[in-house]
Amino acid sequence: MRRALLSVSDKTGLSELVEALLEHNPEVELLSTGGTASWIREAGHRVVDMASYTEFPEAFGGRVKTVHPKILGGILYRRGRDEEEALRLGIPPIDLVAVNLYPFTRTFEQGADEKELVEQIDIGGVTLLRAGAKASDHVVILCRPQDYESVTRELTATGDVSLPTRRALRARAFAHSAEYDAHIAACLGDSRFPQTLSLPCQRAEALRYGENPHQQAAAYRLPFHSGLARYQQLHGKELSYTNLLDVAAGWRAARDAVATVGEGVACSVIKHAGPCGLAVDHSGLEAFLQAWSCDPKSAFGSIVTLTRTVDLRHAEAILDDRFVEVVVATGFTDEALERLRARPSLRLVKIPGESGAPIPLPFQATGILEEGLLLLQTPDEPGAAPAQCPTRAPFPEDKRGLAAFCMSAARHLKSNSIAIGAFTGTGYRTVGLGGGQPSRVDSVRLALERSREIQAELGDCVLASDAFFPFPDSIELAAQAGVRYVVQPGGSVRDREVVEACDRLGVAMLLTGRRHFRH
Repeated sequence: MRRALLSVSDKTGLSELVEALLEHNPEVELLSTGGTASWIREAGHRVVDMASYTEFPEAFGGRVKTVHPKILGGILYRRGRDEEEALRLGIPPIDLVAVNLYPFTRTFEQGADEKELVEQIDIGGVTLLRAGAKASDHVVILCRPQDYESVTRELTATGDVSLPTRRALRARAFAHSAEYDAHIAACLGDSRFPQTLSLPCQRAEALRYGENPHQQAAAYRLPFHSGLARYQQLHGKELSYTNLLDVAAGWRAARDAVATVGEGVACSVIKHAGPCGLAVDHSGLEAFLQAWSCDPKSAFGSIVTLTRTVDLRHAEAILDDRFVEVVVATGFTDEALERLRARPSLRLVKIPGESGAPIPLPFQATGILEEGLLLLQTPDEPGAAPAQCPTRAPFPEDKRGLAAFCMSAARHLKSNSIAIGAFTGTGYRTVGLGGGQPSRVDSVRLALERSREIQAELGDCVLASDAFFPFPDSIELAAQAGVRYVVQPGGSVRDREVVEACDRLGVAMLLTGRRHFRH
């Protein structure tokens, strides 16, 4: 290592890197810019300012400082082939480049305007990264402090950096550059579904296995997102692919339920990515007990999600003769953690609060990836317009909150979905759920069977359907079981027949005008 270029905003590990370079070659020439040069001087080491080295001053408010033939040539010229030309042009070799890029993403998250964002688009840093990566056979390229240790270790042990390490660093530099450009394209674009979409995902972790033990799996995070995307596992064996699908389903259902009701704490009990119980109540403990009571048999081996911090009382209830795979919450008290950790196999997952920072349009979508085909869509949200009542029997105003809660539950079941819910005196809970059936009337039948097991009378319950009733048979079946209140989107060519069935049977019905399929 004869010459190294160091220009980093993150000084983590820089001292060790500089010391390793000097130990390897006490005469190594350190080139640097601005704050990094000052930092190296203050550490007591010699450093050459970039402007002095290139004999060309920084220009245009710092927009041009490292893009210079002497810099790029020193990185890019081919050792063993271009020495004569490099000597003639007065371009010495640069053997190591460590560079950080301007914090464009952080600036966007802070709500900066377009003018500020443009100033945070790094030109020189990206150029150095790509040049160093292209020349990795003879240049070591570093774009993050986590990689300094492997380089310093090899330098100390062998006096060089191995070719496999250089090539791994090359791939990382190109990935970092691509990620940076993808962030810029997303933040400065104005299309929710652009013609070309780059998703700069960071691997969160390798998962225990996929949907089945013979499948491999990993979880990746999109940038800019907080909440679920930043989950933290606090205890238990590694999460699997299906565990995380259930964690995501539970978080969506609980978060949407409490948002729909507007107050309280929500609890979801999830099996196979769908709720078998959902409740909103004044306390987390009550919400959990109500959600679990919706279908205790199906709740065995479930994932429980709470939209509040779990305390010791919650922990005791969860462990009270109940088998739970994962507990998901916004936090855990120290006492609750200690108690829950007594069960080694129980996984504990914390979902941090939403940051409120802006998210670029293309990254707001939800979707699935199947065999090279990525399907994206905007999130499914309830409509803002109030639901209309077309039946002779008026829909009571004091049932509209329960109707909204039931529709929230139906939204998170696989279609065709039916959710029956009840008022508990202090909140709402589901009493019967039916989903994933090709026939809607079969989902109604399934939900009614479940509800009869825990709710003797259904007269004060509300039945919600995620899509229209194609025939009056579902209304007839529900009314026969005692249901008097129904909410559905409407939109069938037989809506009139469905309304007539409601009028004949004394059922009050709301039409929301918005379907909520989930496939």
